[in-house]
Amino acid sequence: MLPTAIWLGDLAVTLAFVPNDIPRADAARTALSSLGITKDTYAFYRTPWGQPRLRHRPGADRTATPIPLLSFSDDGLAGMAIAADPSLRGLGLDIVRLDRLSRYSADAAAAAHLLRRISAATTAATPTNLASIFALKEATAKALGTGLKVGLGLGGPHSVSFSSIEVSGSGHDRSVELHGAARTRLRSLGAHEIRVATCALPDYVIGVVGLIRQPRNRCRLPDVVRM
Repeated sequence: MLPTAIWLGDLAVTLAFVPNDIPRADAARTALSSLGITKDTYAFYRTPWGQPRLRHRPGADRTATPIPLLSFSDDGLAGMAIAADPSLRGLGLDIVRLDRLSRYSADAAAAAHLLRRISAATTAATPTNLASIFALKEATAKALGTGLKVGLGLGGPHSVSFSSIEVSGSGHDRSVELHGAARTRLRSLGAHEIRVATCALPDYVIGVVGLIRQPRNRCRLPDVVRM
């Protein structure tokens, strides 16, 4: 069963999964409708950096609720995360298909080498843990609104480097720390706290990241979905 929500502390993020052939704008409207938000309220557009966003339609009530933030991901499973909270400055979703990392199940040395390359986390180099790190790095870059610069010329002119997003911990205690341009971007958004969550499914790992405007009382960040 696919999750319908994931929690970042006390902030609920709605998840919606759609067939790959549905346009993202239509997927966004479907998810908004599930939250009781009609297409008469918001219009779908893209920022100059290619990020999907919503804005009020002319004449719409601008006081009823904060403009929802949304994020898309597609790796064999097309999904969307959406949340509306006045403290939320950025939202990112990434889905990683586990079979992309399945070869590391039978090659412990290669898995350990890859883990050392992508993270300083002291965690087992399993496909699920590797996928969680990849998912949180990509989700963080989406929350920042930049995307990742992954080498070989891939990534946009405003993208942040893979190494500027550091994922630490394991299980219920994962966290993200930013460096360099990624940290500068976080500050420019007025965010001071990064909340993360992961959900491991039989064939996929889902990572969600929220950038929070004001620090709140810190608590253990969940990596499980409340159903």
